Amino acid sequence: ASAPGMRTRLWPEHGYAALRSGDPADYWKGDGFSVFLTYDHDGIHAHRDKLSLMLYGRGRHLAVDPEALASEQHAFSSRVQAELNRSTLCHNTVMLDGLDHSGVPERLELLDFVDNSGVRLATLADRRGIVYPGAALMRTVAVTEHFVLDLFQVACTREREIAYLFHSAADSGTLEASAPAAAFDLPAEGAWRWLRDGRRCVEDGAWSVQAVQDGVRLRLTAAPEPGTEVILCRFPARDDFGGTSWPMLIARRRAAYTVFAILLQAEKTDLPNAHIEVSAGRHGTLKARVTLDGLPRPFDFSVRRLTPPAG
Repeated sequence: ASAPGMRTRLWPEHGYAALRSGDPADYWKGDGFSVFLTYDHDGIHAHRDKLSLMLYGRGRHLAVDPEALASEQHAFSSRVQAELNRSTLCHNTVMLDGLDHSGVPERLELLDFVDNSGVRLATLADRRGIVYPGAALMRTVAVTEHFVLDLFQVACTREREIAYLFHSAADSGTLEASAPAAAFDLPAEGAWRWLRDGRRCVEDGAWSVQAVQDGVRLRLTAAPEPGTEVILCRFPARDDFGGTSWPMLIARRRAAYTVFAILLQAEKTDLPNAHIEVSAGRHGTLKARVTLDGLPRPFDFSVRRLTPPAG
């Protein structure tokens, strides 16, 4: 039998979206980018993972939805499962005030969906403060043959600690930042107690982190936002902290409104230099421009600007 192709598509009844670059028949080779997003409601075995992202590309798992394996015989009821593996901290989404998000009793919104030859794009949102009371969330992800652009907006009724979470894989077990990072003590309560080897730097301009995975280089490049804490740490592969850990990024700010504009690149050869710029557009929009060395023109994106939930 021949393997089925995989196209960009929606599963609206489940609250899932898949964005694919490249030919559908090449899905199993993994050379293009494949993004999976969820905006579903909570089910029986739900995790706190709303508006989360997973990414596969260039033959490697680039944005991982990790779990620490349990050494206990009944893994489902193990301590690590209850304390860590269902938490928001495990997923590639945002976290507010260092806390898991609320239970989500209904499917969130799909606001935009584009599937053409140049770009595949989806915008998912919680504009009513269901995930985190008092906070609206909106995530726009665009996939091209060259990169994946992630625009994650958070608009709150008051200033809060807002963190962008990302987990990957690396031969070394760690991500490397573009600026020197000093040792940093992570919180010692809740799911945070499972993280190890914290390092931190504060960035006012553009910054990036990189990892190498079996010959493929991954780089995340962020648009500048003053006062961004870039925290790197290790997420455990097992509850006894054995094996190669999952490298984790936490980009954190204090704000009532912020946008994490992140460009993800991965190549088996050298990565071209990239620049991402975010600015206010007309009629309540947000503009993002991506420029890559070696390409004749920039890529321009426009999305609606998020406002705090009413009340």
